[in-house]
Amino acid sequence: GQEEGDPLGTFIQGHQDILKLDVVEGHPAHEFSMPDLKKRVREIIEHHRHRLDEITATLNDGPKTAWQVASKITWNVAPWPQLNFGTRRAAMLETLSHLQYMALRDEIRKVETEGLVTYARAE
Repeated sequence: GQEEGDPLGTFIQGHQDILKLDVVEGHPAHEFSMPDLKKRVREIIEHHRHRLDEITATLNDGPKTAWQVASKITWNVAPWPQLNFGTRRAAMLETLSHLQYMALRDEIRKVETEGLVTYARAE
């Protein structure tokens, strides 16, 4: 089932469900057709697994906010300092979905202190 408040988990599950379908090509409503849909779906799932690993590595030197984590990971559009505020905000929200995914699975700890939420390695 789908967990409430787990956007990345829902996203990954949806992509895993696509892998079960008897389809070859994909025709999304945006960008380009995909002649090998399952290959593309596997690439997307792998990208998110890599992103989870990268986010976990940022926590090796201590707890961080979602914004701090987002500033430490690789973005394909430009390095963090070159991103405009709107793009940084979108990147932080994407990072937050990954942090929430890991916190729900006890892979990391979410800690709120005086209104400040940080994330730390689960030790």
